[in-house]
Amino acid sequence: MLVVALCATVAAYVVAVPLGIYSGLRRGPLDIFLIAISDVIYALPPAIFLLVLLASTGPSLPTVIIGIVILHSPRIFRIVRLITMDISKNEYVEAAFARGESWAAICFLDILPNVLTPVLADFGVRLCGSIILYASLSYLGLGLPPPAADWGLMISENRIGITISPWIAIAPALAIAAFSVAVNVLADSFARSVGRSKEI
Repeated sequence: MLVVALCATVAAYVVAVPLGIYSGLRRGPLDIFLIAISDVIYALPPAIFLLVLLASTGPSLPTVIIGIVILHSPRIFRIVRLITMDISKNEYVEAAFARGESWAAICFLDILPNVLTPVLADFGVRLCGSIILYASLSYLGLGLPPPAADWGLMISENRIGITISPWIAIAPALAIAAFSVAVNVLADSFARSVGRSKEI
């Protein structure tokens, strides 16, 4: 479960961060097109989108990962795009353009290091969202098959006996909540440490 959520979240950043930086720097028709696509995906309810996707293609882990990537990418893209647009107004970026540096050099040397801190802070939120989405699918029987070590599957299998022994269903739910809080705290702390190290 955690591996699937982590893979999907990392893949979403791999797709969205370069697009956000490029769109924030270049603007133009591609920027308008990407914004329009992100608006459409943004309007889709995540759970319903994943259920429709799995119903049309069949339950499988690659489909789940692709669905989560599609859901996360517009949100990450918008964050990175706005940060890039703000950074591109700084004098050192304008000086890099004036020196004739390549777009790739400006993106990797001037923009990406400054985008990294807010992206790391956002990573914890997205990973928690991926875990909850995948746990919901597992609860509905659309995740890994039994006897996989899956918290959502554990809740689903043990819900029948919740009146007799409630902890068998509450324990995996608490594990999801505790892990989500821990991921957010660690991501925020790491982002702050990176930010402080760059200011010195």
